[in-house]
This record gives sequence, structure tokens and C-alpha cells, in this order.
Amino acid sequence: MKKKIYVFFAVIFIGLALLVSPRYVFSQIKDFDEERLTVKKTNVSELGNSTIKEEPEILTDIELKYVSGEDKLWFTDDDDIYHYFLIDHDLDGKVIKKSCNKAGEDTIPLTTDDVMQDYQVFEYAEDGSLAKEMSFNAKNIKQSTVIYSYEENGRKNKTSKYDNKNKEIRSVEFSYDDKGLLVRDVENVGKEIEKYHAFEYDESGRLIKMTECHVKENGNGSDSVWFTEDDVVSSTKESFYNDQGVKIKENKYINAGPDGKWFTEDDVLQYYVLFEYQK
Repeated sequence: MKKKIYVFFAVIFIGLALLVSPRYVFSQIKDFDEERLTVKKTNVSELGNSTIKEEPEILTDIELKYVSGEDKLWFTDDDDIYHYFLIDHDLDGKVIKKSCNKAGEDTIPLTTDDVMQDYQVFEYAEDGSLAKEMSFNAKNIKQSTVIYSYEENGRKNKTSKYDNKNKEIRSVEFSYDDKGLLVRDVENVGKEIEKYHAFEYDESGRLIKMTECHVKENGNGSDSVWFTEDDVVSSTKESFYNDQGVKIKENKYINAGPDGKWFTEDDVLQYYVLFEYQK
């Protein structure tokens, strides 16, 4: 509770300061029915040199990843922000950078001493499709590169991940239904399947459920054959939306609970994510 109070007053202080110099606007919520909140960053040169070309406006979304606090209960006031993501995109909606951040020495997230853990930079082809994703550590050393491939109809069908020596270390293949919705992705290490995800949608075509089967959790079942009825689900995710159809919350579960059934009230939660968007 004490940490939550610090976070609250820290956010209030930042907000008041921005009345004088409105460069960053952050908001933190746990009311899932509220309207989308503003997280906006205008990328203006800090050098004050009028001869330097002004950079394009960048809009930043926030994903806040929560774990339970000292009371070990979920969705209570002492839930902690384990880490959070800042997602920069241009005015066309293209994501250009995503960074993972944690609280610094003051242990309070969304303050000036926060520490960036790592980040990804995204590049696009001339037709606007995502072409490349490069991952860097906090020291700006490139760790890996993901190359995106597409079908003739523009649908993503594969990604290939390479290490910093340009050696392929894994790939993901994507499958779709007749409506063009992604129904499964399969992640391979070499020629062997490591895991796959299956996706479920509501009547509006919004992703609501995801299941994962992982080889380390006996994901291919007792018959050791993938994509059969005895495949073992090791974790799931569930997405929630507001009245405008905007995704505002995602839960990840790591155990089906005492009843042994996924997507029931006794599932064991690992973390949840709250999403805040630019207006």
C-alpha cells in the first residue's frame, strides 16, 4: 500500500510539473471501465537549435505488467508493477520502438530513475509491412534480428530470428482460418517444434483467448505427436476490451487450478497487463 501511495503522488507531481512544460503525460489506472488515457511524447529537439530539423511527432503507449503484492491477492491496492513497456509509434500507427523498463533505486515505477532493461526497433518495407525487428540490450548492443515474411496476399506467414552473428536460432510459422484470422503459430528451434499457440476470437473478430503447448511441459502429449487431442496446455492468456472494442487488459495463467479446467475461476494467475493508449 505504501508503495502504491508513492506511485500515486509521483504521478500527480509529474502531472503538475507538466502544466509548466508539457512534454510527457503519463497516467496509471486500474479501473478497467475507464476511457482510454493519454500517453503522448512529442519528440522536439532539446538542444534549442533552430537550425536542427524538427523530428516527427511520436506517440507512446504504455503496457503496465502487474504481479500480486504482499497480500498475495490479485487486483488489490498493493499489486506491484513488475515492469512496463513504452511503445513508440508514428502518426500512421506504425510501432517504431518498444522498450522494457523497471523501477530504479527509488523502487517507484514511472519516475526519472527508472532503468531500461532492453528494447526493440522496428523497420518497414516500402509497402508499409513490418520487415525487420532488432533487439538491443540496455548497453545498445544488438542481441538479435527478426525477419518477417509474407504471402502474396500480404498475410504474415513466417518470422525468422537470428543471433548477433547472423545465425538462425528459431522461426515461427503462422496459420489462418477462412476469415483470415490467425488461429495458430508454431515456434521451431531448428527442425523441432518447441511450442505453439492457438487463438480464439469473439463474434467481432477480437482475440479473447490464447493457449500455449510447450515441449518442456509435455506439450505434445502422451503420444508425442503435436496437434492431437492429448496435447497438454501449459499456459493461457485472456484478453478484455472496453465498450469501444479497445483492448484494456490481459491476464496470463500458468495453472488450470484444482478443477483442472482452463478459463475457469480457479485458474492460477501469473501476471496481468493494463494497456494505456494515446488519444
